[in-house]
Amino acid sequence: MTPGGLAVALISSVERLLAEDAVRRALLAYCRGVDRGDAALAVSAYHPDGVDHHGTWDGRVDGHFADALARLVDRTRSTVHVLGPSAFDWIDTRTVRVESNVMALHEVEVDGRRTIEHLHGRYLDLFTCTDGDWAISERMFVHDLDFLDDRAAAAYPPHVFANGARGADDPAHGAGRAG
Repeated sequence: MTPGGLAVALISSVERLLAEDAVRRALLAYCRGVDRGDAALAVSAYHPDGVDHHGTWDGRVDGHFADALARLVDRTRSTVHVLGPSAFDWIDTRTVRVESNVMALHEVEVDGRRTIEHLHGRYLDLFTCTDGDWAISERMFVHDLDFLDDRAAAAYPPHVFANGARGADDPAHGAGRAG
């Protein structure tokens, strides 16, 4: 039996499903935080001493992530991160390696034209559970593919839909929110 198989055997199926759900919620909190420009929400996916190896940014998330996110916000009009499937490789009952596919779209202006940066890759995360809290201890972003789409004329007039925004102006924060 592999070490991961032993770990899965040591915890019940329900405990494993609950842990994997907590991991997915952390992954979503990270993506939502980045897309909404909310550093506190994004950082909530990490343990306080968590480390991220993310291309030009490499280091502990405490105190530094907000600066990295501010630079992204300054150079983009909007971002959308879409998570694909995640694979779980259990090390023990409190440690799991998680590989998640991600697609990031960044709306930028290049030479006065609206351009979309497409970035496809994977998050290689080490999640650990401390005091019942599943969070990222270490992350590496692996780049698989990228390209620019400068044909990015808006498909719909802005008034057709509720439009997303960073911060409190986003419809998810109040007026106009469903439910």
